[in-house]
Amino acid sequence: GEVEIQHNGIWGWSDWQQLWWRIGKPGDVIEIGVPVPEAGRYEIIGRFTEAPDYGIFQLSINGNPLGEPVDFYRPDVRGADERSLGTVDLPAGEAVLSAKIIGKHPDAIDFYMFGLDYLRLVRK
Repeated sequence: GEVEIQHNGIWGWSDWQQLWWRIGKPGDVIEIGVPVPEAGRYEIIGRFTEAPDYGIFQLSINGNPLGEPVDFYRPDVRGADERSLGTVDLPAGEAVLSAKIIGKHPDAIDFYMFGLDYLRLVRK
């Protein structure tokens, strides 16, 4: 697929932009570096985009799945509410968030796109 920063002020993204992954297909994976300031237990909170051409993804951190696959389909485009991805132990340095395309909602357009507004690590 292709990755870029998409700019748009109408969908509610922070700073009016998102990381946008498109032209992927089922089985493809994007990996995103996440800075971890110090070792510890963190709740991972993300804000993603939902749209009619977005797919279903298995999210993982450092190779460990973060719950069940997430369906980012929605009939209209919007920056979704924050979503807790779970609480994990992370070493200091850089963690890797992975998003693997699992499929799509039956009503979704076949583009399997993914949009990330931001991730927050909340120390627990």
